[in-house]
Amino acid sequence: AAAAAIAVVLHLMPRGYDPKAAMALETVHEGLRFEERHELRPAMEAYQRAVEIDPKLAIAYHNLAAVYVDLGDPASAIALYRRAALLDPVNPRTHYNLGILLGRVGDHVGAVEQMEKAAGLQPDWLDALYDLGVAYANAGRDQDAERAWQRALALRPGDARTVSALEALKAR
Repeated sequence: AAAAAIAVVLHLMPRGYDPKAAMALETVHEGLRFEERHELRPAMEAYQRAVEIDPKLAIAYHNLAAVYVDLGDPASAIALYRRAALLDPVNPRTHYNLGILLGRVGDHVGAVEQMEKAAGLQPDWLDALYDLGVAYANAGRDQDAERAWQRALALRPGDARTVSALEALKAR
């Protein structure tokens, strides 16, 4: 919810007050309230309305994509995350979520591209560095995977999952 509030402020700042954007943002908040209660269909409908009100509202596409992930529709989620990334290319969370999803569907090159963007935008984000290593390893780029995981360990020395991933990589 805090990230959504920040996104709201950032969305409104460049354009000044825009009643249409404000209505779309309120609709996004409605969707968030549904999501908090695990009511995915009403959340999806709220985000779709927000997109109809303001087709440039990246957070609406992002949140709609997350609902599609929860509903088991990765193809729709990928398309929506891509749209959100085009509208807000400096949001590391969108690139990260898109990278995770691309990796799940076997697009390892796309996963690497998105994880590189996420880690580049937020270089101290442990999860992004770890998952960048995973994406590299899945794409057969073992040296890059090792470098990403070493960067993750520099942030959190001894991180169990990163140490385990490095050990597994060296054992292959």
